[in-house]
Amino acid sequence: MQYELARKKISEFINASDAREIVFTRNATEAINLVAHSWGLQNIKSNDEILLTVAEHHNAIVPWQLVAQKTGAILKFVDLNEDRVPDVEKLKDMLSRKTKFVVVHHVSNVLGLDLFLK
Repeated sequence: MQYELARKKISEFINASDAREIVFTRNATEAINLVAHSWGLQNIKSNDEILLTVAEHHNAIVPWQLVAQKTGAILKFVDLNEDRVPDVEKLKDMLSRKTKFVVVHHVSNVLGLDLFLK
């Protein structure tokens, strides 16, 4: 009952069309794998692009590598800028009609940085 109440409150907060769209996972790794192996394998096709930054955690890269291997998609990596953070301007330039998914951390446990993304 408490899970369903939480699901309902979250769905209202983010304006989801249905509380059943809210899924709880144990951690970010499980959530990333769930998205990659369900949504990713159903929606990403050959020659589609998945953009990631070179600063992503291993657990955020590998699921998308597997999706790319299985679907024929292309992984593209965004480099760090002179401040040693992912270059958001380069990322924007890399976006195209072929881009189907973008992986960018908000706070990095690898670099200890908060990107303050909007």
